[in-house]
Amino acid sequence: MTHTDLTDHARPTPPSLYWFIPSGGDGRQLGQPSRPAHFSYLSQVAQAADVLGFDGALLPTGGTNEDTLVVASALSSLTRQLRFLVALRPGLLSPVLAARLTASLDRISGGRVNLNIVSGSGNFDFEGLNLTQAQRYALTGEWLGAFRALLRGETVSQQGEYVQLENARALLPSVQRPYPPIYFGGSSQPALEVAGEHVDVYLSWGERPEQLREKFEQVRAEAARHGRQVRFGLRAHVIVRPTEEEAWAAARKAEMGAAVAAGTARATAAAVAAATVVAGVGTAAATAAAARASAARAKVAAKEVVESKLRPSQRYLWGSWARSRRWLPSWPRHRYWA
Repeated sequence: MTHTDLTDHARPTPPSLYWFIPSGGDGRQLGQPSRPAHFSYLSQVAQAADVLGFDGALLPTGGTNEDTLVVASALSSLTRQLRFLVALRPGLLSPVLAARLTASLDRISGGRVNLNIVSGSGNFDFEGLNLTQAQRYALTGEWLGAFRALLRGETVSQQGEYVQLENARALLPSVQRPYPPIYFGGSSQPALEVAGEHVDVYLSWGERPEQLREKFEQVRAEAARHGRQVRFGLRAHVIVRPTEEEAWAAARKAEMGAAVAAGTARATAAAVAAATVVAGVGTAAATAAAARASAARAKVAAKEVVESKLRPSQRYLWGSWARSRRWLPSWPRHRYWA
């Protein structure tokens, strides 16, 4: 087990490569889980990533995913070096309790915890907090301010709009000081401001290099306003197949499937509209023909959309590590770079 001293989180460090724990189920196509997230399977994935030398693994949150703190706690005893990027959701957990749980998990795992702060979206991902985007990030900022201070060992009194504390303390210190590294993502201006003030690693989805550069520079500028520095991470989907050609074919199939699904919905609506018009004539054959024609046009349009969006910057990564795929099923995975 490792004991990591992160007194200065922002000092330069070598790139890290993280795997993904499919705690909401797994499958051969992205977003289409066909294998349940039984703990025995999650254990195999975590242990394989540990043996293969990955730096850590992301645990997703929300939806039908198992709770990240519970899963990370269970997997930490089955691994030796693997770090766990654990999602915490401000507003669903008080900063005091979150600080205590984080410290306990960091102590039990031997200092192998990273934190992924997730502000949520919409109706807080259907979890009951009906907040606007600006309110969600205001909540996150208040929450992180209290959370960080508690893990630094401070007594916190805070009367904010979303977080109210009076002489709060977290008596249990974490192994990593002053606290485990904090990860965070979000592209809106409020999110960039939160990142600059509070987080250690800013995460982004895979985008074109010039888009990433612009966003990262904005985060650096926000961090400089607070006398801080921030590191950066990138999330990308990986499709593993025996050859590059097969990987590309699977990628195109996944893209096409998503586009056709959207096109089919549009085609159904068009077919209903066409059927309504034809129904006035009373010709059932014409109704069916109109539906088929609409579906055909939607599929052609979907194909054109996919082909127009498949740029070199969207290539799914393929590396020499795939030679070790006997450790893991050759299914799509997720990785984090930081």
